[in-house]
Amino acid sequence: MRIERWANALVLILATLVGIAAFAYPFFSSGIQPGPTAAAHADDAPLVTLVLTLLCTVIVVANLDPHSTRETQVDLDLPALGLPWGSALRVHDLVTDAVWDWGQYNYVRLGADTEPVHILEVLSP
Repeated sequence: MRIERWANALVLILATLVGIAAFAYPFFSSGIQPGPTAAAHADDAPLVTLVLTLLCTVIVVANLDPHSTRETQVDLDLPALGLPWGSALRVHDLVTDAVWDWGQYNYVRLGADTEPVHILEVLSP
């Protein structure tokens, strides 16, 4: 169980680093030289977007107030996620190892006396 948590954390860190690298790449590239090969890799964008989307299948909910417990409702825009209204997501909390079905409206309670954060891996739409 402990090895699985470390593996999950490693995957999350790797996905974060890949996302940062993908975002920062244009700032550090040498630039595109004008000419016939200027748009040679323009068709790679959908593939890169697909790969990054597959890596980003986590939902993070955190309480930033270390002195009090916060309760709230997390609303998910399911159509923006490509899901119909009324559908559910099976999520796995990487911190507590709990599994829940999340829908459009989800109650969370986070604080110093409970879990201060939920890092939810989306298992299935």
